[in-house]
Amino acid sequence: MVGFTDAMHSAASQVQQLFSSSIKSSNRSVMRMVKQCVPQMSYEMHKGTCGRVCVIGGSFEYTGAPYFSAISAVKTGADLAFVVCDPSAAPVIKSYSPELIVYPSLEDGPFQTVLDSLFGRIHAAVLGPGLGRNPRVAKLVAAFFEKARERELPMVIDADGLHFFAENPELFRGYTRLILTPNAVEFKRLYEATIGKAPEEGDIEAAVMQLAQELKNVTIVRKGFRDTISNGLSVVQCDLPNSPRRCGGQGDLLTGAMATFLHWTYDRFSDKEVENSYAAPVLSAFAACCLTRECNRLAFQKLSRSTTTSDMICEIQTAFNSLFG
Repeated sequence: MVGFTDAMHSAASQVQQLFSSSIKSSNRSVMRMVKQCVPQMSYEMHKGTCGRVCVIGGSFEYTGAPYFSAISAVKTGADLAFVVCDPSAAPVIKSYSPELIVYPSLEDGPFQTVLDSLFGRIHAAVLGPGLGRNPRVAKLVAAFFEKARERELPMVIDADGLHFFAENPELFRGYTRLILTPNAVEFKRLYEATIGKAPEEGDIEAAVMQLAQELKNVTIVRKGFRDTISNGLSVVQCDLPNSPRRCGGQGDLLTGAMATFLHWTYDRFSDKEVENSYAAPVLSAFAACCLTRECNRLAFQKLSRSTTTSDMICEIQTAFNSLFG
């Protein structure tokens, strides 16, 4: 037991050394631009000023993912979060938090009615958390995406949302207000579906940039030991220290935070006011990656291998203040 304890202390010490490093100098200009986008708190604000985010996802099997995404959007600073989910998931998601507005409408008929109402209210959307892979849902997802694109709604697609679109990447080619957040396996699948071959080993930055270029400047966030972000014009890597702990659901925290930042960056900068290489989706992706990593680091400091995504969400306020002021 002594040897095990010593090993644990040694591992913790090594992790702490990693934590002591900061954002590298090449990314400081990106962080400065992100900070300009964070809305200053004011008594003149009203509910909705800081953003209304909609999460499309949630099924009988998966109720945690849409909750994590939506509550993370609110904890990051959005004023309201909506969840549109399968009817079987709605009571469970409602029971998790009274902060969320939940529509049990992810089915033919009711879905279209809800969309007509929501599109006039929301500022950004997340598509995919806990969506499941029921073929019936695929038509609803495609309908939502097409209408969102017509309205130029900033959007994040993750998880099962990526699965639906990997077979038909033409649907989002050229949609520059879109962020895709694949992990290593999802990235490989999307790359092969789009480019027709597997990405070359060893140069993740080049592969991510190539995929973003092929998709006509859709922003890609390839999650990993370092998060690699590209819109086809530039590449930014987020390597802020986190921890060895990987929690199921932390990618949902990422998407919720990213959607909130998407609203803020588009609200602060028009497309013409920022360099193309640092367009709003790139800034939003970088900010959300930094926030998620810092939440992971802070939670791990307290709970080590027992860290869960719920613990990470509890650290959003502390992490946000340390990163963005």
